[in-house]
Amino acid sequence: AQCSLARTPSGGSGATYYVSRSGNNANGTSWTTAWRELDQIGWSVIRPGDTIYIAGGTYLSRLEIKSNGIAGNPITIKRARSSDPAASGATGWQASFDSQVVINANDGIKNSGSGGRYVVVDGQVKDGIRVNFGDVPNGRGIYISGTGLFNSTFRNIGSYGPSRSVANPYPFVNDVRSLVVEGSASDRTPTNLVFEKNTYSGAPAMAYLIRTSGVTIQNSEIHTIEALNTDVHANLIYVISSRDVVIRNNNFHDNAAGVGIFFTGFGSNGVQSSNFSIYGNIFRETNMLYERFIEVRADDATITSGTGPLYIYNNVFVHGYGGVYINSTLNPNAESYIRNNLFVDISPGNAINVPGGNDYVTVSDNLILDSSGYSVFVNPGSIGGQLAPYQWQWTRDLHLRAGTSPVNAGANLGNSFNVDKDGSIRGADGMWDIGAYEYGSSGAPAPIYGQCGSAAKTYTATEIFPNGAYCAAGTPSPTAPTNPASGNSTTWQCLGSNGGSTASCSAPRSSSGGTGNTYYVATNGNDGNSGTAASPFRTIGRCASAAQAGDTCLVSAGTYNERVSTFRSGT
Repeated sequence: AQCSLARTPSGGSGATYYVSRSGNNANGTSWTTAWRELDQIGWSVIRPGDTIYIAGGTYLSRLEIKSNGIAGNPITIKRARSSDPAASGATGWQASFDSQVVINANDGIKNSGSGGRYVVVDGQVKDGIRVNFGDVPNGRGIYISGTGLFNSTFRNIGSYGPSRSVANPYPFVNDVRSLVVEGSASDRTPTNLVFEKNTYSGAPAMAYLIRTSGVTIQNSEIHTIEALNTDVHANLIYVISSRDVVIRNNNFHDNAAGVGIFFTGFGSNGVQSSNFSIYGNIFRETNMLYERFIEVRADDATITSGTGPLYIYNNVFVHGYGGVYINSTLNPNAESYIRNNLFVDISPGNAINVPGGNDYVTVSDNLILDSSGYSVFVNPGSIGGQLAPYQWQWTRDLHLRAGTSPVNAGANLGNSFNVDKDGSIRGADGMWDIGAYEYGSSGAPAPIYGQCGSAAKTYTATEIFPNGAYCAAGTPSPTAPTNPASGNSTTWQCLGSNGGSTASCSAPRSSSGGTGNTYYVATNGNDGNSGTAASPFRTIGRCASAAQAGDTCLVSAGTYNERVSTFRSGT
């Protein structure tokens, strides 16, 4: 994150631009002159390091990213927040701008041609940016396509199709998808993309990963993925010819999909999917009509044979027809693994099913429980097929209860997989547990994202330090930023923690004259003080350096071993 009031020139590295339905569509350099629609953003002036703030409101055009950042200087696109001085301190700010950004457009967020590299799109809060897309041909919420390295992140975005309830299915006609990442027929890119803290809902498919690599989907909510029309492909994640993918720490729940994560050979041109890490997820309460939460299908033995390796670790599977189904010989040169998974209310024959034997698959350290297994959870929310499905708003807590069978029953799977769904370290007590959560993990400390405080403002020359807190969130560094000379700026950081990012802050000091302030000096004072009667300076010279025209230094009785120099003149 970056917070600053002092803008760099338009189009330069680190410039800030604005989009608002109430702007006059001039040049986007303030809220007053903001671009009025997403398709009116002046991409020709956007450079690496620039930030675009979007005010809350409803937009009818897609966010089509047409520029690129560079390593270390991404283009950042964020929902405006009042806690961010770079947004709330800009000319024309209105409190109503700190609200949800709604994009009513198919392909609501997409890249254009060669654009979209080194970009961060961040709604800043859950569903801070919401895309609503329809049941139309090629209807998609987020669509990233092309070739090459992307190195881009999409965070805190809600991607919603028209369905609102699996109990009352939407009559879909088209294969619409909440997320599509698609490469060319000859190249398994785009690559290096992170989708995190998002919501995917209301479509027949959560995601299509087609000829891509280096994709991470994490810490997201996936619900109400369904299709009444069996001609429409209802899958949670549909995988074709993709590699080096991480799917971790997500909640898949209350869906009605044909298959969960589905590895298929259709359209793959004979290229198998490989190196998938699927761990720490919760798959629960999904009506899949004789299908499974994870499936490798032998739809073409020459294509799906060789899929792998797959690392299916420490997931929780609850109330579904099947868990993991591998109906194809996997990669003979790379063993796949199904380990440390917890299955509850799934029949033993369908929990893990590898027809024809475990060809190049290691299955161990899993736990399969019948419907009585709900008791291992702190609060399962609902139990059994009559009540469980399609109530995604119900409270559930699938942390483990003390003394239950998954506790201390897992195998150590190495440091690459040793952080649980809460962010707690697995095996800290010497033993790994089975499932998505380690016992005793009640949630790691929430990430703290540094935010500049109310001190990040232009302050008068008579103020020794900026008024107010240096940081709205995070820890200031240094703890007492230096007092800048008149006309200059002081800078500091608000340090993030628990995985949160750090903000860089600055506040320019006015060169205007004083306002008749009175400063105090005493032998028991300190030059790091603010110069008030209760917190005086220690030296006369410190007071003289702070005073402007019209100000007064009151010096208490005592001995001052210094030479007094005057720094400024009165008027």
